[in-house]
Formats: sequence, structure tokens, C-alpha cells
Amino acid sequence: MKSVFSVKSSALWGMLVAGLVYGGLSVLPWIRPLPRVPVVEQSHAQGTLLRPSDIKWIPMNRDMENLSPGYLKVAVSPGEILSPAMFSRQPQSPRGILVDIPSSSTFAQAGQKVRILVISPSGHLWSSGPVTVIHSPHGNGLIGTGGGSLLVEMPWSEALTFEKLSVHGSVSVVGIPS
Repeated sequence: MKSVFSVKSSALWGMLVAGLVYGGLSVLPWIRPLPRVPVVEQSHAQGTLLRPSDIKWIPMNRDMENLSPGYLKVAVSPGEILSPAMFSRQPQSPRGILVDIPSSSTFAQAGQKVRILVISPSGHLWSSGPVTVIHSPHGNGLIGTGGGSLLVEMPWSEALTFEKLSVHGSVSVVGIPS
């Protein structure tokens, strides 16, 4: 009894089918659309509640489909890619505003607590409560050589007082031991 297919033709058909399957599977990722990532279309401040209508989904290589919008932990700019780490379920309580402290001292590090002192020409001393350093200038040693200023987060009332007094006095930064 003779078979319809010989061993040679069976191997040839098997190779042909395997090649077609492999070729089809290779083309499949090119046909499938790219994953989409969320971006905002306008600037939003920290603490803003984002709604689904504020978010535009654009194609990208990374899949971030598990994003659940809520209150922003950071400020965002148009076209910035959003990630789950940027959101919180609860609004953050306003701790204060960022204040630029002109200082050549670099002993303070981001996250450290410091006090800001202002001494007026008449000798009047004003001291802030403990404030958190957000950014410090770069430089070497206790007296910075990199210049720049210290950025701290300060309550509104203290920030207003500081702005009024710092114009007419000398400003110092004192570290608070941890």
C-alpha cells in the first residue's frame, strides 16, 4: 500500500507550514496597536484633582493601563507622561509654599529640617519654625563655592513675614540636629 504523501513531501509540507506560522506570528506585533500611556493636555498644580477628561491617552511602548487618576502629588506640564506614583487617593494637606533663601551655605541637604534667621539692622531677630529643605545649592565644604540658593517649604504666614523682613536684614540658615 502506497501512501499519498512520501516522507520527503511530508517534511517539505511540514517546513512550509512551520514557516508560514512563524511568519504570521512575526508580523502580529506590527499589526497590533502600541500600548497607550496617559498624558495631560494642560498644566496642573500639585494637589489638583484630575478627572478622566483631563487625561489624553497616546501610543507608547510601555503599558500603563492600571492608572487610576486622583489627587496629584506633583505638578505636571502638558505632554508629560503620567504614572501611578504621581497620584494619591486623598488630597495632601497644604504644608506651605516654596521659598527661595539666598544662602551660600551648603551644609543643608534636601529633606533636612532647618531654621531661617533674619537679623534686622536694628538687631531685631526673627526665626522661622522648623522648615524642610527641598533643594540645596551645590558646593564644597561649609561655605559653598557653587553659589545658588536654598529652597525650603515654609508655612504661608512665615513666608510672608520672611519676605517682608529679609529685604531689610541679613539672612542665616541654622541646621536642626536630628
